[in-house]
Amino acid sequence: MRLPNGSVGGRNLTGGQALLTIVLCLVFSVFVLAINSVLLMDQMHRSGVFVALLLAILFLLFPATPKSPRDRFTTIDFILAIAGAAIGLYIYFRYETFTGGAFTISTTDYVFAIGAILLALEAGRRSIGIWMSLLSIVFFAYALFGEYVPGPFGHFPIA
Repeated sequence: MRLPNGSVGGRNLTGGQALLTIVLCLVFSVFVLAINSVLLMDQMHRSGVFVALLLAILFLLFPATPKSPRDRFTTIDFILAIAGAAIGLYIYFRYETFTGGAFTISTTDYVFAIGAILLALEAGRRSIGIWMSLLSIVFFAYALFGEYVPGPFGHFPIA
């Protein structure tokens, strides 16, 4: 099987690590089926849980490099999975504050936002390949600096 450039492929886990990953995948599958049929959740709560489960699964199933172990996940992978889950849960629990009207951005909000961007870039690199992460960085740069682009491709400042 040919993998995308920069992608290192998945893992073949065994034992407790395989069981943990299977349980997460089952919870994720049931959650996705439920939110599309019977579970009534607003979009941001749904997105928070979705991101939490998806990032956790991605970091457990895709190793960081081709030399990383394929039969187990490392401590760093587990820490990144927990961090990804924390980011999604932060979105879930802070949603009312975001939409409450008198929202002020705290340092914690900035930390979680930057963490979300970095973890999403790393998860994309691991699962799809380096080019998806690089393309995302180009679009981030365009969003931040597009006001300096002359002609029809420029845009108004975002902040």
